[in-house]
Amino acid sequence: MSSGSLDSDLRWIPNAGVFLAYGFVYWCGWLLYGQQARLQDIKQHSYRYLLLAFILLPIASYFIQQVANNTHLSQITAHLLAVLFSGLLMWAFMLGITGWFLRCFNQYNMTARYLTDSAYWVYLIHLPVAIWITAQLAHLDWSVWTKFSITLTVTLTLSLLSYHYLVRRTVIGYWLNGKRA
Repeated sequence: MSSGSLDSDLRWIPNAGVFLAYGFVYWCGWLLYGQQARLQDIKQHSYRYLLLAFILLPIASYFIQQVANNTHLSQITAHLLAVLFSGLLMWAFMLGITGWFLRCFNQYNMTARYLTDSAYWVYLIHLPVAIWITAQLAHLDWSVWTKFSITLTVTLTLSLLSYHYLVRRTVIGYWLNGKRA
């Protein structure tokens, strides 16, 4: 990606490169799902992955900033280092957070179950909602954190409400989650 990290695309028609990059990450997760021994390994080392991620965060940020500012490093060197460190950062965070969740949520929890059941629907519906809200806020002279907070809150609220009232106990909910226990 041109920024040195995974890009996001705000167009309605997917960008093939962005789609393939996120699709690859999704595919890796799908493959990992059935490998209990590897998941136990990730769980055991989750804190190491998270520590590595927090160490890599300022390094990746530095090189991404170098790419954005066209600074003293050659563009090729800065871009390659940004790609390397942001890729390592992404995988360290994904493995660390996955392992942490395996540690902390290894027993039944009603709230976690509800959020898990709603996750695929939220994944499917959140992007158009977030893009629409972002477009509505774009012209306002508010801080980025205010706009982000509003976008996050409204997107999550609308996604979960639509799941609860329009999807959960319908044929769509059955199709997404299977028969409820």
